Amino acid sequence: AFRRAVLARLNSLPGVNAAMVSDLPLNGNWLTHNFVIDGRPPVPVGDEPEVDTQCVMGDYFDVMRIPLRAGRNFTPNDREGRPLVAVVNEAMVKEYFPHQSPLGARIRWAHHPGPPKWMTIVGVFGDVKQLSLSQQAEPAVFTPFAQSDEPWRRWMGLVLRAPSASAGLGEAGKKA
Repeated sequence: AFRRAVLARLNSLPGVNAAMVSDLPLNGNWLTHNFVIDGRPPVPVGDEPEVDTQCVMGDYFDVMRIPLRAGRNFTPNDREGRPLVAVVNEAMVKEYFPHQSPLGARIRWAHHPGPPKWMTIVGVFGDVKQLSLSQQAEPAVFTPFAQSDEPWRRWMGLVLRAPSASAGLGEAGKKA
């Protein structure tokens, strides 16, 4: 609820588009998860592949200008109580789905407690370099904050995009 309220306030500012992300690219801090692809041969526990992960909210991909390559973005229907979804980047497709579309494939976190929680891949976005501009983008999975069941994930980064730098934006934000 707090994240939704902050995002709504920021998006109410004139000319502002806002998004939230758990870890901003190039900040040196991001999470990885081991994962399993539904229908693939089992992998020994501990040998599951690892991907960068991001939990995002709002118009993250638009604000960050990350192009949609296939499928769709997250929608307001991708929320708690609905089927779990994820989007992936092109590096993920190249490495784990080299000769097929990942759209409709299901993945899950390998070491999540409790019964498996499968996420359906609904979109593919361009690559984002997480660690350095000089390093290749790593495979990544993005999930919507609204479907996150990780109560320990209490931090967030905010990204704002406005048509131009505005001295009044700070003042407008104080009023929102």
